Amino acid sequence: MAIGKPSTFVLTITGTRQLNQSGEIQTQVPSSGTFGLAIGERVPLDQYPVPPRSSGTLGPLLLPAGCTEVPCGDFVIIRSDPADPSRAVRQTVTWKTIETIMMDSQTPGLIHLRVNGKEITTGRWWDYSTTPDSMYGDKDGRWTREFGLTLRPGDPVTIEVVPEGTTGAWQIVFGP
Repeated sequence: MAIGKPSTFVLTITGTRQLNQSGEIQTQVPSSGTFGLAIGERVPLDQYPVPPRSSGTLGPLLLPAGCTEVPCGDFVIIRSDPADPSRAVRQTVTWKTIETIMMDSQTPGLIHLRVNGKEITTGRWWDYSTTPDSMYGDKDGRWTREFGLTLRPGDPVTIEVVPEGTTGAWQIVFGP
């Protein structure tokens, strides 16, 4: 590939995922459809032209299906400090194996998620839509392989959420 020269990109669809409120589910590959490719360069948040904040109320943070309040069943939900959404939140929980992590923010910014001191993901928002960002859980052993984390149900586990640039509410939902 060379800048300014045509390039050929070949895409073979071998599987699909669909995002719902409780996480990702496998779905059938459609027989037809439209696919796109975008190539870009990641821009540091402090260099990105964040859109102006609307004068209205920011969108609500979504709870998992069937939940109407926090806490909710087997979900672990960590939320921002209402008085200071830019403050880091640290919480020790009794671990339950999880399948998915859903992250949500009302405002542009980054949310760094650390589990027992290891950063496992960073959620990114560039506008004021509350579009969730997601990450797989530790259910299939990937956290052991990728992050060196071996978590067993019942273990005390420290979760730290470090926001960067956020000015509104955010939440992290760990789903069974």
